[in-house]
Amino acid sequence: MSRHNYDNFERKDIMNVCYGMIKISDELWIFGLGSGSLDEFEYARKIIKPTESFIKQFDPEWEEYSKKEKYHKKYPNTLKEVLSP
Repeated sequence: MSRHNYDNFERKDIMNVCYGMIKISDELWIFGLGSGSLDEFEYARKIIKPTESFIKQFDPEWEEYSKKEKYHKKYPNTLKEVLSP
């Protein structure tokens, strides 16, 4: 039995798996705020998949995370969209 060395995976490899899963899914729901979930949300919108954000309902830290400058610089429009009512 061979063992996989998961330490060699890079973020781009993990995101490629996530994007592949989005391609075969009917829609994307996000429940937390982070760069990975925002990248996935943008990708789903790009390939015209229905999206739904439950961040405000399920992520008690969303307000604090949303104030981080890195999100406002990279995801200004997406951040507004996923946090809108």
